[in-house]
Amino acid sequence: MQVLQGLFVCYLVGSLPFAYWITRWRTGLDIFEVGEGNMGARNVWHVVGPPWGVLTAVLDALKGVAAVTLARSWGLDPWLAGLAAVVGHGYPVFHRFRGGKGLATAFGVALTLLPWATLATLATYLLLFLLTRHFHFAITTALVSLFVVWLPLSQAPAGTARRALLLFLWLGAKRLLDHRHMTQVKARDVHWKG
Repeated sequence: MQVLQGLFVCYLVGSLPFAYWITRWRTGLDIFEVGEGNMGARNVWHVVGPPWGVLTAVLDALKGVAAVTLARSWGLDPWLAGLAAVVGHGYPVFHRFRGGKGLATAFGVALTLLPWATLATLATYLLLFLLTRHFHFAITTALVSLFVVWLPLSQAPAGTARRALLLFLWLGAKRLLDHRHMTQVKARDVHWKG
């Protein structure tokens, strides 16, 4: 398969809007108009309920797994295919390019390509979140630990850290790009149900 065709398919896989579908199915609400106005698992957790947030996270992570699996079968760069899926989640063609941040999808990509280091990073996040109850501090510190601690210990192949860094830098950029929309949602006095 041609590289661009393969990446476009991975982008389409990433575009599948599970958060939107689940929220609409369970509540009749538009995920973009409630909570933090973000099409992601965390917003589903607060708006629809924890079990549905977990289901959304799993489905979004599987998009990353699927993209890497397809890339390997087609002989494409799996990191690039994973990034295409994350971009698809962030800018889905099915919702006029309004999507989520892509953390769960990026997790699926990293878990497939770096299982040991990714699981160690997840454990770091869970421990920090349980201790602090601060999501952003826990996730940021855990991601730093991936590059400072877990990747060096895993003896990952050369170039892996740079590719993983590109993937996760996208998440930070997407958050900055989403800031305006999130501010608009908060201005409408829409609050989380959680």
